[in-house]
Amino acid sequence: MLQDGERWQIVEVQRDMTLEDLPFAVQTLIKKQENSDQVRRIIESKQYGTDITIYEFYLVAENGTESRKEIKSENDEVVLLDEEWKH
Repeated sequence: MLQDGERWQIVEVQRDMTLEDLPFAVQTLIKKQENSDQVRRIIESKQYGTDITIYEFYLVAENGTESRKEIKSENDEVVLLDEEWKH
């Protein structure tokens, strides 16, 4: 939820997921990334009032380095985002 002046509004609904729970197109795209085997957490963020879902992937390398990737799904098309999605 975000506050806009005196009013609160729902902007997204989130839940944790596993790789197996992801839509096939999202699974395929994340598995094409060179470090997809380092996924430690996945959050699905459904953007309220739209057909957009953002999948946030938190990765941890063998040396402990953390990184993050996001995939946007909209109207059955998926794309790896270059910049963090602004909620």
